[in-house]
Amino acid sequence: MIEVDGINWSEVNHQHFEKFIYYLLAFEGHFYNRMWFGKGGGDKGRDVVAKTFEKLPFGLAYERKWIFQCKKWATMPDKGAIMNEAFTVMEHKPDYWVLVIPVDPSPDKIDYFSVIEENANFKMVVIPLSQIQELLYKYPELKYVLLNGKFPDTSAEPLGVKKIEILDEKEPTEGGEV
Repeated sequence: MIEVDGINWSEVNHQHFEKFIYYLLAFEGHFYNRMWFGKGGGDKGRDVVAKTFEKLPFGLAYERKWIFQCKKWATMPDKGAIMNEAFTVMEHKPDYWVLVIPVDPSPDKIDYFSVIEENANFKMVVIPLSQIQELLYKYPELKYVLLNGKFPDTSAEPLGVKKIEILDEKEPTEGGEV
C-alpha cells in the first residue's frame, strides 16, 4: 500500500479504521443506534451497524439498517472475493451495505458492484480512497482516530459522540476477576 495524505494504509490498525467509520457516522449526524462489532473478530461482515429513520408522507416512516464493512485492501480483489463478502452480509438483511476501502476501484469493479446490487436485497455503496480523503478533509479530527484509535487527549469529546475504547483482553484470575 502506498502512503496517501500522510497515511500509510499498510500501518493503519484495522480496529482504528473501524472506529474512524463509527465516529464518522456520528459526525455526519443522520445515523443512530451505532454499534461497533470490531472488538474481537467474528463480526460476520458487520464492522459497524447503524440505522437511519426516514419520514414519509401521510405520517409514515421507515427505519433503514446500514452495515459498514471496512476492508484494508491494498488492491481490489477478484470478483469472487467481492461476491463472498456480499453473501456474508446478506445474512444480516441490511437495507444498505457500505464497503469502505482505501483503494479506488477500476470501472470494471464499479460495474460489478452494480451487478451485485441488482441481484441483492440491499443497496450497495462503496466509499473508496478518494472519498475517504474528502471525509478526512471535512473532519480533520478523525485522522487522529484513524491513526491512533481515539480522539486526541487535548480535544474535547465532540457533541453527541459516544467514545468507545479498545480494552486489552486480560486473562481472568482464579477468582474470576480480570
